[in-house]
Amino acid sequence: MTSEWSSSRGEALFEAVCDLSPEERRRYLDRHCDGEPELRAEVESLLRHDARDDDFLDSPVPSPVGRHEAVDLSGEEVGPYRLSRRLGAGGFGEVYLADQRWPVERQVAIKLIKPGMDSRQVLARFEAERQALARMDHPGIARVFDAGTTPSGRPYFVMESIDGSPITEFCDERCLGLRARLELFDLVCRAIQHAHQKGVIHRDIKPSNVLVAERDGEPVPVVIDFGIAKALDRPLTDSTQMTELGQFLGTPEYISPEQADAGERDIDTRSDVYSLGVLLYQLLTGTTPFDRRRVVRFALDEVRRVILDEQPPKPSTRIGTDDVDLTAVAAARSAAPETLIRAVRGDLDWIVMKCLEKDPTRRYESPSALADDLARHLRSQPVIAGPPSFRYRAGKFLRRHRIAASTSIAVLVAVVTGVVLAVHGTFVASSERDHAMRQERKAEAIRTYFVDRMMEAANAFLGGSPETPVREVMERASAEIDGAFPDDPEIRASIQETMARTFQIMGLYQRAERQADLGLEALGEAGAHGDLEYALRVVRIDAIRTSGRLAEAEELGRTLVEDLRAEASPDPELLHKAESLLGLTLWRRGRYDEAMAVAVPLVERLTSTDGAAAKPTLSARNLVAMILRGQGENLRAIELYRGIEADSIATYGPDHPFTLLVRNNLGVALGKAGEAEEAERIAREVWMKRRTVLGETHPHTLATLANLARSFHVRGAFAEAEALTREAYQYQLAALGPTHFEVLRTQRELAESIRRQGRLDEAKTILTECLEQTRQQLGDHPDTIACLDKLGHLALQQEDFAAAAELFGEGVDRCLRVYGERDHVDTRGHESGLVEALGELGRTEELHRFRVDQIARKERIAAVEPTPPLLDWIAQYRIEAEFEDLRDVESSLAWAQRAVESTKHEDAYCLFTWARALRANDRPEDALDAVRGAIEIMPPDDGLGRAVTAFLDELESTGGSITPAIGPMRDEVRSRVTGARSDH
Repeated sequence: MTSEWSSSRGEALFEAVCDLSPEERRRYLDRHCDGEPELRAEVESLLRHDARDDDFLDSPVPSPVGRHEAVDLSGEEVGPYRLSRRLGAGGFGEVYLADQRWPVERQVAIKLIKPGMDSRQVLARFEAERQALARMDHPGIARVFDAGTTPSGRPYFVMESIDGSPITEFCDERCLGLRARLELFDLVCRAIQHAHQKGVIHRDIKPSNVLVAERDGEPVPVVIDFGIAKALDRPLTDSTQMTELGQFLGTPEYISPEQADAGERDIDTRSDVYSLGVLLYQLLTGTTPFDRRRVVRFALDEVRRVILDEQPPKPSTRIGTDDVDLTAVAAARSAAPETLIRAVRGDLDWIVMKCLEKDPTRRYESPSALADDLARHLRSQPVIAGPPSFRYRAGKFLRRHRIAASTSIAVLVAVVTGVVLAVHGTFVASSERDHAMRQERKAEAIRTYFVDRMMEAANAFLGGSPETPVREVMERASAEIDGAFPDDPEIRASIQETMARTFQIMGLYQRAERQADLGLEALGEAGAHGDLEYALRVVRIDAIRTSGRLAEAEELGRTLVEDLRAEASPDPELLHKAESLLGLTLWRRGRYDEAMAVAVPLVERLTSTDGAAAKPTLSARNLVAMILRGQGENLRAIELYRGIEADSIATYGPDHPFTLLVRNNLGVALGKAGEAEEAERIAREVWMKRRTVLGETHPHTLATLANLARSFHVRGAFAEAEALTREAYQYQLAALGPTHFEVLRTQRELAESIRRQGRLDEAKTILTECLEQTRQQLGDHPDTIACLDKLGHLALQQEDFAAAAELFGEGVDRCLRVYGERDHVDTRGHESGLVEALGELGRTEELHRFRVDQIARKERIAAVEPTPPLLDWIAQYRIEAEFEDLRDVESSLAWAQRAVESTKHEDAYCLFTWARALRANDRPEDALDAVRGAIEIMPPDDGLGRAVTAFLDELESTGGSITPAIGPMRDEVRSRVTGARSDH
């Protein structure tokens, strides 16, 4: 073995292990220096010269003859530079921070060859790095200012001092989101592109060689360490190629397959593209494609085999594996876990995996091409790396324009087919030959019109593409329809009705309304009316309703229903659609009694004519369930939803849009009823299915995403709830506008998630804006009431009791106007908030007036709707009223007894209130019996347990014959609460 060969292998081994932990180094050298003690001694000596390895060996190893220990040169002068402190060391050089004194004063970095490391190969590589840096002039690459030799003969060069952190650390410490990371990475790509244009390949791109510094308040990544760079046009030195006999230069986790191939393949700019792909992988996932621990454990040949042959997992797949802490990785990217996986899946997966292709010809041809594809992703345009499928390109087109649509042309085909069949059915049923022939021509005209546009859109010779999305087909059809069929406006109106319904299905409400308007104008030209006019009015009103213009939709809906009912024999399908629309509009406006007056007769009529499981009947039943939910009757709504869901699955299947709609509504009702776990499971399932069936940005999909965020909020995961809600809000805002009721609702939920994280001022700003818009757009409405509630509780939290009183007072007034004299949960919530605020303000007279009105109103309600919670509330208040003139323990006993009887002695809370009323009426023995009944059926509720225990203490203080029984009862309460805790 020649000494030159040994030295070359030793340097390569040193490069491979210098960044490893002591234990990892030991294992690596055990494998690669087995039987070669001289080689191992050389590597260990090199490591001792390196500043990073003081603890490499447990005991010192003597230096070979001819080697020199590293000496800290801090404080010494090298030409015009004074070395201030040692920053660190690389494989063969060490870097100092220095102050340049002349001809300019500035701080610089000086890289010197380590003492004793003056082999031909090391000197050549050191010179290569200097030459590489000197060639380049780019803000993203450390600049070279000067070069020379120390008095002791050590070569050095002077370069720009970069006060920054490795790019991965910089991003993680600041919890940068994916967009910010990609924008930084774009700058890295541009810097490497500049190096390539200057004829230099870096060959060692990794986080520690990309430092991010702050310049004028902006982060700027700077590429450093061109120590193993390679020239494209000619060798920078004779030793910048592969090390002899199969060793490779670079860091194993980041090197390209051709770098690992031991000189068998040429290395060009695409090798750096591979390493950039690894760096991007790490920025997205927090880890590298091949686990570093795994690479270090393997022998060199096995490491090479992994790099050359194994296919790494996609980033979105890797994030979900057990060796990645998904929660921590997502938090470092300011995202919820589900949001992060979804954001990486697709474009970013494809872009990274294109970089990591084993075959360089299948990678991006340059760093700038990679950066350009990432820019396309950020603009929501199709990326080069993505598969050229219709579904993908359609989705990207619609995201780019912030409008959701169905993911398949089949939607359009199905709608068109339905229209043709409907028209043809009219032809078959017609008894007049001329009319029948006209209907047939109409059906053929509709079919031909849409088929021609689909074919044109897919015809490359006409400027189209086979991957043209349905949105583009619809846009082409709608743009051309105005001039079509000039002699037959009725056919034109039929086509526009088809387009209006298709746009409505796709969630493009404004376009739906526009086509319906044009269709009605066409019918006006033709002087035609009848069912087609009614059909156009139906879809127009639906578009207006879903666009958020509820007052207008209600007015038009009432007129449409009246007009249809005035017909001698109205089309049954059009009539029930019109009535459903009116009911939905009234429900959305919070006018639940009026909505129910429309919905119940509709369900009864459809059940008798079509059956309970027919689609129209299922829709009407769903409307009834939604109204019940709005009225606070969540248990009844849940029962009804479950029946509708079962019928819908049996009729249409589990993934049909209507089944998903019902299941979504069921989840909402379950959440309101306190069944948080099942509500979250349903929301997650429906959201995943709606993404596939409707598309990721369809309004219904985004509504379900907001529901899923709400379930995170319920279980206290407020940061995750904020991330999901913010995502849904941004998409909804772009698609629907700032005043749409769905956008305002999501904005309110976003503010609540922020409030629960303690960012009160930020939440207040959002809620104040939301309340202003909600008042203006919806007036007296449940959403306005909910917004007042959120802002009122925030005011209480900030101890702004005057504002809280005003907000809750307005809330009570609006509740009474929306819900009437009904014991609604919203009314109870606002009453409670108002009482707390007035009490804190000491406004006793105002509080007394409110309490007098409140108790009188609740007793009036109880006379008509004596629900157990209401009866129990009245009994409690009559026992403990803060005003003596309102306290009435005798009447409390009667109210409490009615509550107990209405629940058949099976409600622990009502029984406990009864026990308190009995004690207040000096009947301790009866009170003990009542509380015993409550204890026997009490749920595992710490709050009730504490209240019962305190009550038993009060009873015990009265003494008498009941005292001996109290101790065992107290123990029973304690065991129930403690036992319940241990089960969790």
